[in-house]
Amino acid sequence: MIRGEGWKYIRYADGGEYLYDLSQDPGEICNLVGMMKYRDKRNDLESEIKQWLQETHCSELLGTC
Repeated sequence: MIRGEGWKYIRYADGGEYLYDLSQDPGEICNLVGMMKYRDKRNDLESEIKQWLQETHCSELLGTC
């Protein structure tokens, strides 16, 4: 999970993903991950998670073990 700048992105090891705009949806009700309008935001946050996982040697969470 990564959070910042009003967004929250969650990616589970089984491939499940969630993207929330916390400024508009603080209760995390509406998952935006499948909406094309938010594709770039999702991709940016996914890249940040991947980078953090690599830096912290958590590659098993990336599905590479």
